[in-house]
Amino acid sequence: MNHNDRRVPAGSTNRPHVERRLDFDRFPPLLRQALMYVEPAFFGWEASQQDRYRRDMPDAALGQLEHRLGVDDSSNDGPGSPEFDAINKANALKLPLFGIGADCFWLNEHGSGWYDMETIADLSQDHYKADPEREENKLPFMGQFYPSWCRYLRQGQLVYATLTAFHHYVGDELARLHDDLIGQLIPHRFVKGSQHGKKTDHGYLWDMQRDANGLEEQLDELQVRAWKIQSALYLRALDDCHARSSGQVFRVVESDGSEAMTSWVFDGIEAMRGVRLMHFLDDVDSRRASRRILAALLAPYRDQAEQRLRHEHKDIMHHWDPKLAKLKPRRQVVLSEQAASHLLDE
Repeated sequence: MNHNDRRVPAGSTNRPHVERRLDFDRFPPLLRQALMYVEPAFFGWEASQQDRYRRDMPDAALGQLEHRLGVDDSSNDGPGSPEFDAINKANALKLPLFGIGADCFWLNEHGSGWYDMETIADLSQDHYKADPEREENKLPFMGQFYPSWCRYLRQGQLVYATLTAFHHYVGDELARLHDDLIGQLIPHRFVKGSQHGKKTDHGYLWDMQRDANGLEEQLDELQVRAWKIQSALYLRALDDCHARSSGQVFRVVESDGSEAMTSWVFDGIEAMRGVRLMHFLDDVDSRRASRRILAALLAPYRDQAEQRLRHEHKDIMHHWDPKLAKLKPRRQVVLSEQAASHLLDE
């Protein structure tokens, strides 16, 4: 399993319920009106009942709430569209209801158990226990943490962000490095196979094949070896980070050309223990370290990843024997009609 893949756990570790009271002073009028329409009795309930309801709001009620806040069924519209802007506006309006603490912090995490957690370290421990088959989770606990999406309000503005650990940041950066390097070492492109777009009883076939000018098998082998290099360095980064125990947090902001994306990189378990969900921004800002430090920490892994992959490429090109190449089972990828309408050329 790729370190970027996540096995959704069947359940999460049980924690005692921690009541998170709502701050109604932060509710905008439109949210109050929408919530009263969906559940007229809400504002008359005890605080504990209000807290439990917002954690596990029925799907039908949530749909009604979003509709009242101006969101229609337009989740497929991209950045810059009116529908996308409406979704962002509604998400900002909803945060005082669904978020917690000083920044209305909200975690896009499986289940609602995260409400009962105090720090990012609690979330890390939960990930570790809930998915024991992951390669890094077979090691002693060192702050294993799967990247998670969150949102919060900074000075009243909605921010989407990713929470991640240093070793995952290393893994992601090495995967990007290797993708680019493989493209240089064995240039290739994707072409349509004979079955691409064919309709079946279950949907449409996705049949894009790599054309590497006759080096397809060598390309496959190089990608397998690249993954092994990434995996080894990824696990080394986890161990190095734990030994370093800096307690630092790094903020990385990138853009895909349409919107900025924020990532918070936690340099080990001590950094995670120092960031409370109820005071997220105060705590990450107090531990925030320079991006230059993060670049310096990443550099040795990048250097090794490049050197080792170039060595593997040279070995493959000098010693490749097609008679010894392993046969790989061919998999069929079937797209739903909705996915096919976006990905297949009509």
